Amino acid sequence: MREKMVTRSMKVTNAQALLVNLETQETVTQTIAIPNVYKDDKALMKALTKSFEGSALKPVHVLSTSVEEKLYGMSEKTFLEMAKELDPETRKPIA
Repeated sequence: MREKMVTRSMKVTNAQALLVNLETQETVTQTIAIPNVYKDDKALMKALTKSFEGSALKPVHVLSTSVEEKLYGMSEKTFLEMAKELDPETRKPIA
């Protein structure tokens, strides 16, 4: 019998960014996949900066971007183990 899956389609922005290592002062180019689509490089830089908080790497410039739609999924069993139950009216986690 085929295992039932919970699936979700998401748009993902692949950003090639220039990063600076704050400890060694070296630069590195890295491709980062980040959820959602961003209206401009400024909004994308804000999201990238937030994703690197607490890291020795700091994004300084977006070199290029591409957006793709991906389908993600997990088994229902895994979903129930990992998901938080939400209030159907407010869509906020139940305490």
